[in-house]
Amino acid sequence: MRRQRAASLAFLLIGVACAAIAIVFFAAAALRDVERVQVAGEATLMLAPTMESPLPTPQPAQEFTLGGWSYRFVWSGQALAHGRAPMVGDFLPDNRTLMLIVAPDGKEQSDARQVALLDGDSGSLTNYLPLSATEPVHEPAWLESLQKMAVLSVDKDRDPQVQTIDVNAARAGKASIETMELAEVGAMSGRGAQLFTVERTTGRVLSTDMVSGRQETLIDNLRKLGLDPADYWLKMLTHPKEPLVAIFGRTGMAVLDTSSGKVRTIPLGSDDSEAFSGNRWILNAQWNPSNAELALEIAVGDPPLDATRLFILDTATGEIGRIPIPRQWVMDMAWAPHGEQLLVLGLEHLGATSRPLLVDTDSMQFLELDLWPPVVYEGLSRWSVAWSVDGSRFAVMHSNGVTIFDVVVEEGEHR
Repeated sequence: MRRQRAASLAFLLIGVACAAIAIVFFAAAALRDVERVQVAGEATLMLAPTMESPLPTPQPAQEFTLGGWSYRFVWSGQALAHGRAPMVGDFLPDNRTLMLIVAPDGKEQSDARQVALLDGDSGSLTNYLPLSATEPVHEPAWLESLQKMAVLSVDKDRDPQVQTIDVNAARAGKASIETMELAEVGAMSGRGAQLFTVERTTGRVLSTDMVSGRQETLIDNLRKLGLDPADYWLKMLTHPKEPLVAIFGRTGMAVLDTSSGKVRTIPLGSDDSEAFSGNRWILNAQWNPSNAELALEIAVGDPPLDATRLFILDTATGEIGRIPIPRQWVMDMAWAPHGEQLLVLGLEHLGATSRPLLVDTDSMQFLELDLWPPVVYEGLSRWSVAWSVDGSRFAVMHSNGVTIFDVVVEEGEHR
């Protein structure tokens, strides 16, 4: 029941979000330089390079009640149009600042990438921080106790690099980026002041204290667990609250408890049907902030893939189950901050128009947001949605921009 409440929340969020994106892109079509534009006499939005994507105009606010919760979704007036789809990172703990990876203005078709901070209050996009490497391959790790962001990316020679970005220094216009001397990093995640990495050659899983520089080996060789440390698809994901790190890729998955040092592999099963045949593997995952569940984007077989599906894995018990949704492709997902619903962006088929879904993972019911006509999510990726820690902000990416929404949720009478 509580999940049904949250269902409304995320669903509306996305609805308003995509619609808002619409307005941004439409207005941006006539502009070349970044400027502020007054919208509906009250909200302002940031517009960057010329867009030609007229989309439906979002409604300024939506209110409704679902499952004992009342919701109010308000387009914040903040939206950024960009010549190439930005990659949406996380909201920082201030619940206001959104980290993006964007192409430099005027170089939208190049491989160059920059880190930018989008202010959810003012809409200002500040402190472009150039990365020495080109394509980030992992979600940035927020090292809260240091107020730093760690980014794993690859340079022009395809060598991986880990760079840390001091957010406070960047805001002050000071030198803010450092490149770490880490050998052959194949995957990365982090929490607090700890950075977790996998060495591609040795298979070691390391913990680096970013204050003292002390390193500790947590797993001596992933190969002993059946995982290939050199796997292109290998990823690490740190739980936001618990001492858990998920490690997954084409060759398997494992969960490491960093407090006890215990590690366990979890089989995902296989499929033998006309549509899917082969071993399952994880393409993308998101920890539930309230428990040990993982939402999984599951693939079967070798790339190129024909489809991906949504599963929920209880890492405490190893129980795994599929959540059937009317989408051929799961592109990205974000848990509601209370962990009761999952927001999913996906496609019914490649090139299709689509609406986001809010999924109740207990009842397997879902809502399809229909506050505006369906839109084409070209270029959608796993860097597509973000929800602030306190639940008050939501951001969604489209093929050439990102839009932020404010959310107010009030608990009413439960059913």
